Amino acid sequence: MTVDLMDYEALVRDAYRLIVRKVLIRVAKTGLPGDHHFYVTFDINAPGVEVPDYLHARFPDEMTVVLQHDFWGLEVDDAGFEVQLHFDGKPTRLAIPFDALTGFLDPSVQFGVKFQGDDEIEFSVGDFAGHAGQSSNAAPDFTIGSDSVTEAAQPDSVESDDEDTTNKTGEVIALSNYRKD
Repeated sequence: MTVDLMDYEALVRDAYRLIVRKVLIRVAKTGLPGDHHFYVTFDINAPGVEVPDYLHARFPDEMTVVLQHDFWGLEVDDAGFEVQLHFDGKPTRLAIPFDALTGFLDPSVQFGVKFQGDDEIEFSVGDFAGHAGQSSNAAPDFTIGSDSVTEAAQPDSVESDDEDTTNKTGEVIALSNYRKD
């Protein structure tokens, strides 16, 4: 067994976080183009995450926010981003470090990445199951591969899409499939 002294898994994870950062920088400067919108999932207990206590109590482990219609004050730096959203009718500021991300999905172009942990990452470009036809009170089933994010928060002003709700699954690539044990 060969030991990976280059730590390619960490390099790929960092590269995908850099993609998310660049996308958010573009949106902070020019707004969301076309039909693009994002489901951003993060570990609410990760160092540097700032959310109000009432949201932490509601989502004690993981939370998904939707950046689509009603968000403002998006600021992005090297470490993470801050954004303001409405939750329960209240303007709420969130601070999310990129290291806290566990998933990112742009269903308009079927791009997603799910950070599985320290040694695994999955990404997909293709159709996703469960991203269309969601009500404004529930986030989509963030399915990339076999795991699904079950706890999610969505700003209360997000409208639902009337897209085809046929569930399709895109090609998922897990880097662990290429490891030599």
